[in-house]
Amino acid sequence: MSYPYPHDPSQQPPAGPPPGGWGGVPQGPVPPPGGPGWQHRQMMPGGPGMPPGPPYGPPPSGGSNTGLIIGLVAGGAFMIVVVLAVVLVAVRGGDPEPSPTVRTSTSGAPVAGAELKPNEYDGDPSWSLWDPLNDRSNDSAPLSAEEVFGSRDSSSVEDSRKNLYTVLGNGGRLDTDCAQAVWGEALRSALRSHGCTQAVRGVYTDSSRRVVGHVAVFNLRDVTSADQFIKDLDPATGKGFLVPLSGQPSPVERFGTGYSGADAGAYGHLVVVSWVGYTDGTNDSSSSLDAIAPRSAVERAAKNFLFSRVTRAR
Repeated sequence: MSYPYPHDPSQQPPAGPPPGGWGGVPQGPVPPPGGPGWQHRQMMPGGPGMPPGPPYGPPPSGGSNTGLIIGLVAGGAFMIVVVLAVVLVAVRGGDPEPSPTVRTSTSGAPVAGAELKPNEYDGDPSWSLWDPLNDRSNDSAPLSAEEVFGSRDSSSVEDSRKNLYTVLGNGGRLDTDCAQAVWGEALRSALRSHGCTQAVRGVYTDSSRRVVGHVAVFNLRDVTSADQFIKDLDPATGKGFLVPLSGQPSPVERFGTGYSGADAGAYGHLVVVSWVGYTDGTNDSSSSLDAIAPRSAVERAAKNFLFSRVTRAR
């Protein structure tokens, strides 16, 4: 979704009915019981004199139909269960994977140190608009929480549904140890290799505090490092992800117990990640639809500072 890049949702494979079906039951005259060719000594396949497979033909006249009826009903029920299972697997295969189970405290907040990651992730590399920021040597001014979150357009933002999101607390936190902002040793190692010197984080929330957005900005060596870090962050790699900023008031502290989506973009040597989700435990994938508006708004607010940077670097 990364503005100004268009969102390109992943294509889902079409689901289709499983192959197969019931064959017809052979019709025709039935030899009398005990006569030549009579094989139905038992109604179940594999009985005395029976070859493997289902019985064919009606039972001998005058006998009970109970066994045949039970066999046909049982066989039909089994095939229905198989068909339903195949269809269910095909349909479920297109759903986004849920976040891993997160241990929570009695208050419903994730336990400290829980390894959280989003249900959805979109990452975009840098492009020509941000070329003046491609190398930190040409954009050497250090980041600050005030720069990222302090302006009027960055401290609060309204989404397309007129919901207002504002930065909590004192406007954010700056870490010179970038490893503090992520979990996963592989991801921390990647940050070191990318020459990360700063990580700035802040938290946006609506008035009800049902929707929360965590933002992180990373100061890396150059655009090549930034583009690679976008790939490193992808939860599919299993390297790790952001650590939500701790010390938040209730119910903001319960971020991670509901559905969430993250958007990351490289802007020259800088990477901006916005991660928006629910605090009320909403965990149905369909809920991601009403998270599109806040995701876009929080991401836009978090990147306002970039335009001043690129102007100075020209």
